[in-house]
Amino acid sequence: AGQSQIVVSMDNAMDDVNYFVRMHIEGQSLDIVNDINISPAIFKPVNESQFLIRIREYPSDTQSLKIHLEVVQL
Repeated sequence: AGQSQIVVSMDNAMDDVNYFVRMHIEGQSLDIVNDINISPAIFKPVNESQFLIRIREYPSDTQSLKIHLEVVQL
């Protein structure tokens, strides 16, 4: 449980920081009910090739999550 901040670096830079990130969180546990104790993830562009993701897990058993990302230039 707790908060995590992830720095994501992209191989292909965006034109500028006017982009958004689609995030889909996939539960990996045998029972999906074990992977539902999180708040919505947020992102913040740092520059054309990096952004931050912030995610908070509520107190619970260990979760097994995979985050799928898609970056879209606006």
